[in-house]
Amino acid sequence: MQALTLLNDASFFEFATALKTIIEKEGLDAAFRRCTSRKPSSDELQLLGQLDTLSAARVLLNLDETITRD
Repeated sequence: MQALTLLNDASFFEFATALKTIIEKEGLDAAFRRCTSRKPSSDELQLLGQLDTLSAARVLLNLDETITRD
């Protein structure tokens, strides 16, 4: 249920659009660090790099690490 909310809620779409801009300006590594507070592995960057920027942003925002970050 939480995943559906994060994917379909208008405010989360706005967050993803803003993160998309960060990805375009600063790169996936910087966006990943902002969401998770850690450096991404090469595998994580490779997987995210296969997505378009908006999809990558939505994935980053829907990560368990992002949602439950302390």
